[in-house]
Amino acid sequence: MAAGDGLADLIGRRFGSSNKCFFNKDKSMAGSAAFVAGSFVGSYGLLFWLTSLGAMEPLGMGTMGIAGRLLAIAVICAGVELIPVGDDNWSVPISAEIYSLPPIDRSWTKIMNHYIYYTVMHDGSEPYEGVLSAVEGLKGAGKKMIILSNSSKRREKSERMLVKLGFNPSDFENIITSGDISHSLLQNDAESLGCRNWDVLSELVTRNNRNAYVFGSGDDDEAYVTSAGWTLSTIEEANLIVARGTFTINDGTSPVISKTENEAEYWKVMERAMACAARDKLPMLVCNPDKVRPDEGLPPMPGAIGDAYERFVWTTHCNQGMTEEMAREFVKRVGKPFGEVYDIALSSGGDDGDDENKKMRERAIMIGDALETDVVGSAAAGVDALWVRHDGIHGKDVIERGHVGVLEEFNGNREFTYAYGREVVPRYLADHFRW
Repeated sequence: MAAGDGLADLIGRRFGSSNKCFFNKDKSMAGSAAFVAGSFVGSYGLLFWLTSLGAMEPLGMGTMGIAGRLLAIAVICAGVELIPVGDDNWSVPISAEIYSLPPIDRSWTKIMNHYIYYTVMHDGSEPYEGVLSAVEGLKGAGKKMIILSNSSKRREKSERMLVKLGFNPSDFENIITSGDISHSLLQNDAESLGCRNWDVLSELVTRNNRNAYVFGSGDDDEAYVTSAGWTLSTIEEANLIVARGTFTINDGTSPVISKTENEAEYWKVMERAMACAARDKLPMLVCNPDKVRPDEGLPPMPGAIGDAYERFVWTTHCNQGMTEEMAREFVKRVGKPFGEVYDIALSSGGDDGDDENKKMRERAIMIGDALETDVVGSAAAGVDALWVRHDGIHGKDVIERGHVGVLEEFNGNREFTYAYGREVVPRYLADHFRW
């Protein structure tokens, strides 16, 4: 009101004599246009200032969404001001207040009416506070929940972990793990799960070129690879690198190299293997795209191995025209935020077909803590996201710097994340996921 009405009076007196409003001769089109411009610019500037100082929570919309809403409010208020009945000193501020009220927090409304893709459940040792009751409540309300896990383990092991933590696996419509999808890709059988095979692996399997060099977790890495029809081999003989952990290196011939037992040797062997593989442009299958684990110090995960290998491939062949984007084609990451896990999840709740798939995306919500995997992935899949800020990987930073600062920092570095340059704006926000 202060910016718009004041500017409208100045411009209206100067330029409005020839363009009076036909139903209110005290007002002019020039003055109304000035009202819209002043209200929009003043409101946008004030919001930007307050959020940048951390004095105001962000609205959970993108830049265009905020600008569009403010412009709509300014136009509506300009129309109200033209009404020749009543006192616009009251009617305009009241109208602005009504139309600028934040939308009712529809996160719970959406959750209570849609499919739920759920990831922020536990910290590896115990459930986050309130999650068990949230799952119980949603199950009791008849809602369908699907777990999307970036674990490189297969579903059976994830189910045992859930039971140990107090969850009932039967409460969930599906439990999808990166490890299960990767295992199917190794067999050229991912279509049975509901996603596409990787052409690079399909060709290797068809030619029976199934020698794999493994960066492992130390948990049945050899059984994981051999049960999919592959043989462990040295890096010189390998057709593929499988990255499913950051604790061991296994080539099937030498003793398994353990980072916990000999960290210097582990890094030495890894660097040599990366250089050798990059020279030959070996493909790499990353069975868990997470880059860090939400533990003290944020220790690396297999996604970090994928990033490192991309740089090895790029720098080894950049003098031959290799670009960073081209190097990315040699690394297949399986799990959030990449497409396979969402293809399977979206096919879990309905029939096949473009129309049904579109309805599923509109009726789904992704609940997660990680911007780079959960929120980026949901945006790419066309699914709304509820960002749980205080549990999980960003929790400590959010408490110290506020979620505005965390989100701005992430978007400031988006060229170097899985967002690949796209801005991330979660549709909904929550401190925790509790019933």
